[in-house]
Amino acid sequence: CMGIMVLLSCVLLMSCQDKKGNLEKDDTSETIENVKTSADVDENNVAISEDGVYFWNADGYLMFLDKKSEQVVSLCGLADCQHNSSSCNAYFENIGNQTEGFFRNRVIYYEDALYLIGLDEDEYVSIYKVAKDGSAREKILQLYKIQKMKEEEYSITAPSYCIYDDYVYYIDNGVTKQMLRRKSFKNEKEEVLYEPEQKEANVYRMKVHDGSLYFQTEYYTEETECAKGGIYEYDILENKVGKVKDGAIADYGFQGNI
Repeated sequence: CMGIMVLLSCVLLMSCQDKKGNLEKDDTSETIENVKTSADVDENNVAISEDGVYFWNADGYLMFLDKKSEQVVSLCGLADCQHNSSSCNAYFENIGNQTEGFFRNRVIYYEDALYLIGLDEDEYVSIYKVAKDGSAREKILQLYKIQKMKEEEYSITAPSYCIYDDYVYYIDNGVTKQMLRRKSFKNEKEEVLYEPEQKEANVYRMKVHDGSLYFQTEYYTEETECAKGGIYEYDILENKVGKVKDGAIADYGFQGNI
């Protein structure tokens, strides 16, 4: 719990930078110390807006940490709601075996709205748009149909995704050869942006920075039994992929032009 508390405090601090990039002195540790958050909270399932931070709690409710009031509230505006049942606007049903629901592993804030990913009634992984106050939600795009396993019990692997410039960029993590794809919100056209040469490869850690989408690959060779891969850049304007750093499979970040 302490690690979660520190993370959310740091996330809010990062969202409170002045025009020069200096951190404002907002100590929110007391506010969020007793919030029951998801055990696997990290920067991927915390969304930063102009007004605060959105995150999941441990029971499947979307929460909002308001920057001005330093209060944590459920993302629900229903009158007299106790925020403890499936009728609450802040509650999102988790995906179970062979049922529709939401992947409660990420939330994205983009252009005054929240975006979640889930499994719809037709067993398609789909994108849902949620009002930033939780008052409305709608399915806006189907991505791909899941591949059912033959066994009675199977797990559905959450995809990786990000939203940028009217596109959703995504990776199906449930297949042996992963690819980077994107689909347009405007015309639902799908494109394969990057396909590894290897038969089995992981594509992961998508990050948008300065007009480009960065991602990593990882694969194993039979000769060395060691992981290989690198960091790649997809130039969105030029519509092309190039390798940035060979052999880099650990996490990465950005500082200025580095």
